[in-house]
Amino acid sequence: MLHFIDVFRRVYCRVSYILSAAIIVFMTCLQFFQIFYRYICGHVFIWSNDVIIFSITTAVAVTIPPLWLEHGHVTMDLITGKLSRRADHLLSIAVELISFAMSAAMAYAGIVAVRMHIGYSTSLLGYDDSLHYLFVVYIGVMLCVTILLSLIERILKYHKEA
Repeated sequence: MLHFIDVFRRVYCRVSYILSAAIIVFMTCLQFFQIFYRYICGHVFIWSNDVIIFSITTAVAVTIPPLWLEHGHVTMDLITGKLSRRADHLLSIAVELISFAMSAAMAYAGIVAVRMHIGYSTSLLGYDDSLHYLFVVYIGVMLCVTILLSLIERILKYHKEA
């Protein structure tokens, strides 16, 4: 099981980071093209703001779950450094369970938001504005998956070391 989690972590994180980097490069190129097109050619296209906002949301949604899986977020060990190994382990499990509940609530809230907003407004590009809330659902679901994998990994490693 630990091998599966390790392989999943490497592949999922690498694909997510490459996709996020490609989105950022795309946004940068789009901005340069918009500047060139506006000031050199004298024409304006108004849809680039929608694309940039959608792209930023996508890049964030793609990057947050792998950061949790890699423990790449900022951690404070001021309290946990003074705890016993068992207390630190129990505190970590409690934090991950609370985080799982919050992520599940976020996914549910995203589903509710999509259902409430679907079909009410469209963007300049003609897509439904409720699509923005799909990223909340994606982040919530993928955080639930990565937190569960992290929790399983933590428990298995603790029992293996004990």
